[in-house]
Amino acid sequence: MANDLQNRVDAVLKAFADLSEYSETTVAVVFASRVEDALEYGIKAKMRADLSSSLSDRLFKHYGPLTTFSGKIDIAHAFSVIGAESYSDLRAIKDIRNRFAHSKNVMRFDSPEIAPLLQKLSGWTAKAKRMELFMERCITRAAEFEPHEPR
Repeated sequence: MANDLQNRVDAVLKAFADLSEYSETTVAVVFASRVEDALEYGIKAKMRADLSSSLSDRLFKHYGPLTTFSGKIDIAHAFSVIGAESYSDLRAIKDIRNRFAHSKNVMRFDSPEIAPLLQKLSGWTAKAKRMELFMERCITRAAEFEPHEPR
């Protein structure tokens, strides 16, 4: 099973390898989007098996309570889908994504506005390569919601 997870992580890294050629904004937004999708999958996996598609749509689409990354993070934490460290990382990932996505200026992972947000990620050290830390935290958090084979 550990090899299977490593293979998945390697596949994700390979799929995102081209992103290093794009702007850091692209990396922040795309990686965070993948984490949000994985979190939604994780929440849905904990819901009733017979949940109707119309109720799922009301929850996750349009103006439903789980349309935002923030709403998904809070609900996942409130219902013990994620623990405290994941909650903290996901909040930081969301905040970093939002700062990149909504800035009127070009942002970089070494921008002064981003540094305090990166420091909230688990694994942060002053010597950390900032974009790599962000990517690693995104991959780790998304992997928490990958489907697992039954034991």
